[in-house]
Amino acid sequence: SPPPSPPPSPPPSPPPSSPPTAWCAFEGEHPVEFCAWTHGACDFRWTMNQGDTPSAFTGPSVDQTTEHNTSYSVVHVPSQSEGYYIYIESTWTRLEGDKACLESPAINATATPGMTFWRHMYGLHVGTLNVYANTSHNASDDGLLFSTSGSEGDRWIWTHICLSDFGLTGMQAVRFEGVVGVDFSGDIAIDDVHFGDCLVTPPPSPPPPPPPP
Repeated sequence: SPPPSPPPSPPPSPPPSSPPTAWCAFEGEHPVEFCAWTHGACDFRWTMNQGDTPSAFTGPSVDQTTEHNTSYSVVHVPSQSEGYYIYIESTWTRLEGDKACLESPAINATATPGMTFWRHMYGLHVGTLNVYANTSHNASDDGLLFSTSGSEGDRWIWTHICLSDFGLTGMQAVRFEGVVGVDFSGDIAIDDVHFGDCLVTPPPSPPPPPPPP
């Protein structure tokens, strides 16, 4: 008699519909646009955007993945870029000191202690970008991990934080806080958040664009 036929191979696993929640490019094709990140109880919300922000002379014109996809390579989230990023809009009803908060899902700071993201802070009246370890969901107990203020030029800047440097282990959450400056030209944007290993030598940021003639 003929030999028995081998059992059929199992079907391949379907590809994931979106990146892991710890990685977020804030792209519009995600089933959940903010990758399970949530808005905190602050004065207003971060906004997803594509292309220029509404105000002139502030904010990015493209997302960082589009800007650097041919000339500069560092760790990117596993997502096809559609040109989106998130930012705080500092015009209209916003007042100096108003805050927009965005909190990550639970992150295993022991397994993935290195946090990277790109920031864009351009305009005459840029306020402050803070990053907190939201360890207790009580703002008074949160630990400041990173803070920078003022205009840094019309460019995306790569940023690295090693959570273990702050003694953070186990399940944690991280919160971005954008603070409005004194006037309308103060948009702050972030893109491509990634959690992985701490990096000993971060890559340099790309040079700023040349001044206009």
